[in-house]
Amino acid sequence: MTGIIFATPWEAKPFLAKFNKEMIQEKPFPLYSIDLPNTQSLTLVVISGIGKVPAALAAQSLILGHNINTLVNVGICGALAEDIETGTFFRILKAMEGDRDADDNQAGPFDCSPELWPHLPQAELVSNDKPVFDKQIKERLAQWGDLVDMEGAAIARTAHLYGIRCALIKGVTDKADEEGKEILVKNVKKTSIMLADILWKGLTG
Repeated sequence: MTGIIFATPWEAKPFLAKFNKEMIQEKPFPLYSIDLPNTQSLTLVVISGIGKVPAALAAQSLILGHNINTLVNVGICGALAEDIETGTFFRILKAMEGDRDADDNQAGPFDCSPELWPHLPQAELVSNDKPVFDKQIKERLAQWGDLVDMEGAAIARTAHLYGIRCALIKGVTDKADEEGKEILVKNVKKTSIMLADILWKGLTG
């Protein structure tokens, strides 16, 4: 069974709109079941909330409470690498926590499953508990990855702990700089719609 984790309702909305869905629970996280065409197994969608701790808890609840064997995290991110443009989409090869010391082995990097969404270009992800709209923080995090978000590494780490498959699919909304917050707000809806299409194709392929 596959569990899909979105951080926010606006990221999840375009994907959920494609299905007849059933809400299984409201707390501790909104949880929906959907029936994918051409598949025999149920798929669950959870909206975790923003940040690494909610993301890890949502991932664990899917694994322990619903026998999930594949975790998929889908959402927006900022670009750390200067040659990455907004409106581009990636599957994550490795993810690490950016607000730990680089020599802390609990920070990662944590590998993602290479067989999932193989047609997408790959990138390395850094996850930070605070949003990154600052040049100095961006430059520090760019030592370790191409993209930055606030959840992915925690989900990859949880999958690693339980020995299950994991895919992180990310769409770039901004450049993680001083203008990034305004640009993110402008791009989040369009990026989430395109992420929903990528997710749909990968699951129903």
